[in-house]
Amino acid sequence: MAASTLDALVRPLRASSSRPWRVAVLGVGAMGQRHARVVRGLPDHFELAGVFDANRTVAEDIARAWDVPRFDDERACIASADLVIIASPIEAHADTARSALERGRHVLVEKPLCARSADAHALVRTAALGTARLFVGHSERFNPVIRALHGLVSPGDVRAIAIRRVTSPLGRTHEHGVLLSLGVHDVDLAAYLTGGPVKLRNVSGALRTGEEDQAELTVVAAMGAAVRIRVDRLAPHRERTIHLLTQTEEFIGDLLEPRLFRRPRGGEVATEVALPRTEPLAAQAQAVSRALDGEPQAGVATGTDGAHALSIVLSAAQSLRDGNLAARGRVSEAS
Repeated sequence: MAASTLDALVRPLRASSSRPWRVAVLGVGAMGQRHARVVRGLPDHFELAGVFDANRTVAEDIARAWDVPRFDDERACIASADLVIIASPIEAHADTARSALERGRHVLVEKPLCARSADAHALVRTAALGTARLFVGHSERFNPVIRALHGLVSPGDVRAIAIRRVTSPLGRTHEHGVLLSLGVHDVDLAAYLTGGPVKLRNVSGALRTGEEDQAELTVVAAMGAAVRIRVDRLAPHRERTIHLLTQTEEFIGDLLEPRLFRRPRGGEVATEVALPRTEPLAAQAQAVSRALDGEPQAGVATGTDGAHALSIVLSAAQSLRDGNLAARGRVSEAS
């Protein structure tokens, strides 16, 4: 079913908490399709109102598969929903999110929030001027390992974290550097697990054709914890691991398995931690629903969180291109 005008299928915003949130998905490539599946799988929380994609054929296929409207006009798709999920290319995030927020629609933008730090902070200001909420899809917060760590370790108890995220280049094309495409996940995790914004201390890495393929950065939390992040897209296989230290314990997690172990500092016997088994995207969607219903600690990343993570990785990437941060050991004030 196609909808090509601004007035088509436009209804007022959600007026009753007894009705699911109507959701439009803008951008239905691989990630948008996952969001559409998750939305349809949570009927108590959401109703899939329609889809839009610049590639009309792709949009038609997804709309037919889910038996929902396919919109020819992005504005009409936005107007049909209470909540807009944006999973389009990064360069389109800012304009689409601003359009939705200005129309009073809540927004969940796939990470990173957008391509430029100035646009990210402008979106945060736009959201603050109205009643619509801005969220960012930092879904790694809802990885079972991270959910368990967040519940087990108080931010003030964290002394150090090491995060490793590497992937194989086989069959992949890269439009952006590894910091923007991968590292932004882990900068957000650093802030999330340590309870607040972090600052960039140093970065090193390998550049190819102007973009970084490998990078290692250290960020420092407000309460002093240091977080070392390693991202690499030239590795022979995938790895996503985390090693977190408190004064008395250490936690070793594999985010791909997922599995998490804990043991006393200096001890030899490790105990496996029972993990929640909800799919991260589904857990994130449920958290968005709770946040929109007024739960203050739902855990989903806000626009401010997303803008902060973006600023850190863009600053780190620029420093690598300039060749000055790792060499001089200068502390960046990106925040």
